[in-house]
Amino acid sequence: MPSENLKITTDEAYPSEVRNLMSNFTSTTDIFVSWEVPKEENGILGDYLIIWDDGSGDNQSAEVNTTNFLIDELVPCVLYNITVMAQTGAGYGEESYINATTDTEVPPAVTSLSDVSLASRSMTLTWDRPDTECEITGYFVDYIGEVLWGDNNRTENTTYVPGDGNNTEEVTLVQLTPYTNYNVVVTAATGAGNGTSAAPLLTQTLQDAPSQPGIKPYQARHKTLEIFWSEPEILNGILLWYQIILRQDDTIVATYNASSKQDQCVFDDLRYETPYNVTVEAWTGGGVSRNSVTAMTVDSPVPLIVGLTIFVIILVVLVVLGYVKRDVVRQQMKKIKPQKAHANGSATTVTEVFPTLTSSGPGAGLWRKINDMQESDGLLLLQEFSNLRGISYAGTTEVAAANPSKNRFINILAYDNSRVMLGSYGDYINANYIRNYDQSDYFIAAQGPLQSTLTDWWQMMLEQNVNFIIMLTNCLEKNKVKCHQYWPEENKILEAAPNLFIFNAGEQQQADYTIRDLRITDAQHRHLRSVKQYHFQAWPDFGVPQDPGVILTFIGDITKEMSREAQASDSHMVVHCSAGVGRTGTFICVWNLCHQYKRTLEVSDVQREVLAMRERRCNMVQTKEQLLFVYRCYAEYVSRQQKWPLADSWEEAKYKEFTAIEESASSYSTLLAERPESKWKNRYINILPYDHSIVKLQDPGGYINANFVTLLAERPESKWKNRYINILPYDHSIVKLQDPGGYINANFVLDHQEQPSFIAAQGPTDSTVNDFWQMVREQNVVIIVMLTNTTEKGKVKCAQYWPEESQSLLLPDGLRVTNLGEREHGLYVVRKLKLDDEKRRSPSRTTLQYHFLAWKDFGVPEDQESLLQLISAVKTDLVAVTPAANQHIVVHCSAGVGRTGSFIAVWNLCHLFKLHRRETSVQSVVLALRESRTKLVQTKDQYLYVNKCYEAFRKSPDRWPLPEYAPPKNGIAEPAIYENWTGNQVDDDENFYENFDMAPK
Repeated sequence: MPSENLKITTDEAYPSEVRNLMSNFTSTTDIFVSWEVPKEENGILGDYLIIWDDGSGDNQSAEVNTTNFLIDELVPCVLYNITVMAQTGAGYGEESYINATTDTEVPPAVTSLSDVSLASRSMTLTWDRPDTECEITGYFVDYIGEVLWGDNNRTENTTYVPGDGNNTEEVTLVQLTPYTNYNVVVTAATGAGNGTSAAPLLTQTLQDAPSQPGIKPYQARHKTLEIFWSEPEILNGILLWYQIILRQDDTIVATYNASSKQDQCVFDDLRYETPYNVTVEAWTGGGVSRNSVTAMTVDSPVPLIVGLTIFVIILVVLVVLGYVKRDVVRQQMKKIKPQKAHANGSATTVTEVFPTLTSSGPGAGLWRKINDMQESDGLLLLQEFSNLRGISYAGTTEVAAANPSKNRFINILAYDNSRVMLGSYGDYINANYIRNYDQSDYFIAAQGPLQSTLTDWWQMMLEQNVNFIIMLTNCLEKNKVKCHQYWPEENKILEAAPNLFIFNAGEQQQADYTIRDLRITDAQHRHLRSVKQYHFQAWPDFGVPQDPGVILTFIGDITKEMSREAQASDSHMVVHCSAGVGRTGTFICVWNLCHQYKRTLEVSDVQREVLAMRERRCNMVQTKEQLLFVYRCYAEYVSRQQKWPLADSWEEAKYKEFTAIEESASSYSTLLAERPESKWKNRYINILPYDHSIVKLQDPGGYINANFVTLLAERPESKWKNRYINILPYDHSIVKLQDPGGYINANFVLDHQEQPSFIAAQGPTDSTVNDFWQMVREQNVVIIVMLTNTTEKGKVKCAQYWPEESQSLLLPDGLRVTNLGEREHGLYVVRKLKLDDEKRRSPSRTTLQYHFLAWKDFGVPEDQESLLQLISAVKTDLVAVTPAANQHIVVHCSAGVGRTGSFIAVWNLCHLFKLHRRETSVQSVVLALRESRTKLVQTKDQYLYVNKCYEAFRKSPDRWPLPEYAPPKNGIAEPAIYENWTGNQVDDDENFYENFDMAPK
């Protein structure tokens, strides 16, 4: 008899990952994704789980029973991480994920459009960036002018401002018409097109002085002169009155004030046969016009006719002779090549001076223009310089005019709208802010100080945070005093004011200039400021140096000195000659043009650069010879940039260092971008295995660098404990919990003595608070440094893992945390937390938590002192604890990499300097930290801040005490990991962690 069939059903298992997950289309707010069922279903498929997030940690999810889904209500221009998992009765299977970015939107309108500065021919506008995540490619500034004088002319112009990512943008509109109503509209643009326009800004330029009034033929009879004039062609404002002045020689005989409606006046009771000069001036609300002058005589009738006839004949003869002579000279000049004089008396033709540089290359256009200027009898140069002189700005000088004793020359006065104001009664000094090539008011163009303005001069150095003085004149030139010697002789002291002294700490003589180290102190010899003075001594007044190379070398040497340390954002460079306009303007113009070319490799408009300076200070680049010299310096730099190197600024150099760190093998973001297609293969991303430990993969030829393995973090039971999917702990340095399979997102990190004293950890989530305190107990943590707030910008950055003061918190694992008390110390709070293990009955443990409150996410604190004070306080409390084996400091922020890495980097750097009193490479320290945990010191700004903290500590190491334990018997040697670091392959015997016991305690 046959047996009965027996049906046996196996349990369902987890399904494999879904197949062919892709983004089919996107819009500005939607992403449509689709997929295919798993290759191995392993049971009855239920709903699919879709999870998406924008990297901020705030995940959203949905469950669907179809193989596609429309994710809507998204934000434009945001990269979303999308994960899809299939489900059976056993649970969710393996993850499949893709990245997709929503489309670029047309931007909304800009906000807060305002005019922050108004002049007669220019205005400065600012506005706030539109509220969008999309990149703003630029802004269109449309301005329509309705002239309020003349025939009510209408002008329409548009300016394009490239977007630079700042929250507040600024542009200065120039060559505007005085006394004109402007309707300004700003429109932002993205890759999707122009956005909506903001509400127009209605503004008005200031009045300016009018053009010259015209003087018509006069009538002279019977000791009487009848004067006729016409209204100025260009009023530039509201015409108020005319002033007519009658002079005999230089003596004013009579003055007549006429209303704006009058066009004639009469002077009587004059003398026969006496020459007079008549001046007519027109006045508007913006000032007075240039004089219209004519000469006239009240003659007796007969001699007048005879005299006029003879005068006309002589004048005609002179004019004819003048034209004949000019033509002869021109014919002779055409036969002569332009020459350049040398000090030895020899001469060289222009084509010899600029060999092979005028035909091609980036500076060819500049060289051709220079040749044209010199080969046209100087007419083209004169024309361009005349164009500059013909443009005046309505910079009022009321304050300067009220302080005549503080001005060296009566015609060189500081404009009110850009002048430097001293912080005391009588705030005037003849100095103006001039913009740098990056549009900051970095330069101060100043008159060389008088003996009576010595105190004002050094007060300006202190108040304006001046680090460098560029002096372009000698104190005495051609037996004339050009500048008061405002510094003492070498190793001498000068009293600049009561309780203000200047000490000359040393001088260095160069071929064309002298460098002086000037120290400002008070009466108690307390150091207030150091100023480097670069005194260029080979520049003649109203002339130029013979060779542009001497100025380019001079500028290059200054940039080298500037690159040695960070310049405060509010620091300035003072540039002066005698008047502070000719040589000063030439130097600043060359500096800006060369730096701008170094940054953009685009040739700038020289005339526009000069005009921009003249908006801030009168007569900048004072002669046509100086203008030509600007062109020659600029052409020389553009043509042979490698010969005249300009050192990167300190900030630019540090940014390049950080870029090298990001591009090195320790950059985890590069690895993550390659996963999963490349499986982090060396052949794709050129990773040199740090300790030659290679982990084989299942696919043929696959291998990864063991130092970058994160398998423990990627296990299904661990994934949900990670706050961010791209911040995972490396396996080789991970902190392991004693519970079987225990996982926490934290790594051991070496301190300055190569000991794994630090634990860099992710800020706990609500579900990992118990794990965090378990780590504190097992790793003998004595201090916790918290560098984030629990909530920032409306987003949860860290769970509050401690109870309120005098309260306790019982955790599921039997751990009880009690807050024994808190004390505030300015920018940080110290909490004394007691940890009891009620389940295991182990002794209580007390831990200090330092909660730093002044560090924004992805930003930096406002100063270096606050972080250095925190480090000093932590170290002081640390050494007060009885030293014990395996004690640790936990440092965490939100992700546990940016702020956390910055804190540890500054700690290590300061301690190394205190121990050895010599500088350590910040780049090498950060690279070493990143071998323990990804992305430690996460952004360029954080890297810059670490450098600034280190520099501040090196200058005053005793200001922030770092007490030490007694050194080991064999003394303390500086760790080799910070020496000669290149980020390349390291020998096996240099493995940081080869003696690191990772077994559970």
